[in-house]
Amino acid sequence: MRRKKPIEKHFGLNKKSFDSVMTCYKQSHFTGAHAQTYDEGSYSPSTPAVYRGKPTTSDFRIDCDLVFRKIVPPELMPRFRRAYV
Repeated sequence: MRRKKPIEKHFGLNKKSFDSVMTCYKQSHFTGAHAQTYDEGSYSPSTPAVYRGKPTTSDFRIDCDLVFRKIVPPELMPRFRRAYV
């Protein structure tokens, strides 16, 4: 017999997190395109392989889109976009 998954008790925290990310995602559409210089002050001499710049809103949007594509099935993506974006 298959065991049931335990019910998540704090689903409200997940909902708040999801709502805050989606709010930032929606607001990031109106910020325009961004560019960042990678040559001046971006690298530390002691650790040259580590980039120390701040992510832009474009980076945030791209990361969110990648997560959406990974989690939401392709047949449900149009419905997800209509509901949340």
